[in-house]
Amino acid sequence: MRANIAIKLQGFWDAGIRGPDFVWAATGPAMEAYSKHPVVRKASEPNSTMGVGEFLNHVRRMVVDYVVGQVLTGEQGADMAAADRLDEVTAYYLLHRRYFGIDDAPIGACILYATACGFRSREVLSPQWPADDLG
Repeated sequence: MRANIAIKLQGFWDAGIRGPDFVWAATGPAMEAYSKHPVVRKASEPNSTMGVGEFLNHVRRMVVDYVVGQVLTGEQGADMAAADRLDEVTAYYLLHRRYFGIDDAPIGACILYATACGFRSREVLSPQWPADDLG
């Protein structure tokens, strides 16, 4: 799965896909890998299965690490070791600043990045927005 997704990520990057679209482009190849098997088992826990949600969380983090690696190395090649040491807040901050600067950003794109980094949308929105409006 990791090798297949890594190849796809490089292809998407080489094709010029950037921003939140890049983060979500890996979902298709990941689901292809997941759906090839009737059951996906966890390597770290014998006889334990991995659900779709947990699988996609791993995929999203892998994609975020790849993109952050590209950002940190100036798009010359991903330093995955540096990227996977970053916490979710730092990864989100780097991605947000890279693609939106300090300007206002579209909320949909912010939510996509936030979800990929492991946040719920309510954790990213401005404090002036009531959390109840998010559903």
